[in-house]
Amino acid sequence: MTNPDAPVNFIEVYADRTAHSLGLTWTLAAFNGGTPVIDYTISVAKNFGTVQVLKSGNLATNYVASSLEAGATYDFWVQSRNSFGLSTYSAQLQLVAGFKPEIPAPPTTTVIANNVIIQWVAPTTNGATITSYRISIMQKDGSFSEDLDDCNGMDSDFVSAL
Repeated sequence: MTNPDAPVNFIEVYADRTAHSLGLTWTLAAFNGGTPVIDYTISVAKNFGTVQVLKSGNLATNYVASSLEAGATYDFWVQSRNSFGLSTYSAQLQLVAGFKPEIPAPPTTTVIANNVIIQWVAPTTNGATITSYRISIMQKDGSFSEDLDDCNGMDSDFVSAL
């Protein structure tokens, strides 16, 4: 009899993700060391810092890490424990605390010659950097289109006007 093997299949539970929490789940390894696994210890390192115990004595094979800093990178590990002690660390799971951004408020428009200037206030990012926006324009017939050639935010006349 000995320590158990490290948990396997350590993954994120995306349904538990928010801007400030991340859900984790894992599977008990095939070898428990010859005695039942009692509980689990979850460890974390924030932004590549020092590894610290986040939660010990966790009875389930899942955990929701909460009160996280939106936009920060977190490395997680889990260990199983039997009556002989802790396993080695599981494989590392690296996640960024963040969630899809909020929907922007309705935009305002201004017509200049044959061009329409569309402006909006950037929404709450929820910890993840906004890398682009998709602008759909409603046509007279009710259909929507995207003009990626002329509506790309790169025309200096219009960018400076914003």
